[in-house]
Amino acid sequence: MSAQASTPQPRLLVVDDEIELRSLLAMKFSKSGYEVDVASSGEEAKEYIDNEIYSAILCDLNLPNSLKGHDVFQFVLRKNSKAKFIAITGYAQDSPEVSAAKAAGIQHVFSKPLRMSAIFAVL
Repeated sequence: MSAQASTPQPRLLVVDDEIELRSLLAMKFSKSGYEVDVASSGEEAKEYIDNEIYSAILCDLNLPNSLKGHDVFQFVLRKNSKAKFIAITGYAQDSPEVSAAKAAGIQHVFSKPLRMSAIFAVL
């Protein structure tokens, strides 16, 4: 018998200041075969993005401190443009915040409460 080379798991970064949501998303993605890192702020997300290659980044638009979701998106574009960027937000889809995110180039914006099936379809 020959040993099969193992395929590396896709790696995701989940960025949200709500610990319950971060934990829930990390658990769901891990159970679906993803390797998951979590960050609670834009600053922490930048550190992860500097040191890892992600297939996708799921990021809240309204983060605490100085770096917001839009800032993380711009950093991803400069650093790791192959990663899919998925924004999550408490704002409604017809809100000015979601319109601004889409105008900035964020293709996937999901409002909370999240539908995991829609997120998995993008991944």
